[in-house]
Amino acid sequence: HHIVLKSLIVRGREPSRSTVGVRTMTVDDVEITDCRFEGWGQNGCGLNLVACERGTIRGCRFDGRDIGLRGLQVQGGSRSIAIENCDFLQISERPLQIGGVTDAASFRSSALGFEAQNISVR
Repeated sequence: HHIVLKSLIVRGREPSRSTVGVRTMTVDDVEITDCRFEGWGQNGCGLNLVACERGTIRGCRFDGRDIGLRGLQVQGGSRSIAIENCDFLQISERPLQIGGVTDAASFRSSALGFEAQNISVR
């Protein structure tokens, strides 16, 4: 809980693989600010929040380099997440995905029944 990621540059190395730049699971009170996620691979995503509560993603840049399918994904029973002032570039399918298909073992136990709740995008 109470994790801050600030001014990171996360670059993928193998564009043909399915990779995730950063994945947070069951983290409460997470702040991700002014980070860059670049070239994370064909079937992965730059940032993946699974079963997280009370978070802010602000001023981040997601550049899929025409390979990455998803830029930012919020799923697995995540709730109360604010996404603000982010840039999504060269992402081949879904720059932003709220919800998804999460296996039951990865869900926050108190959130079974929803993938994402109270997510704001500005």
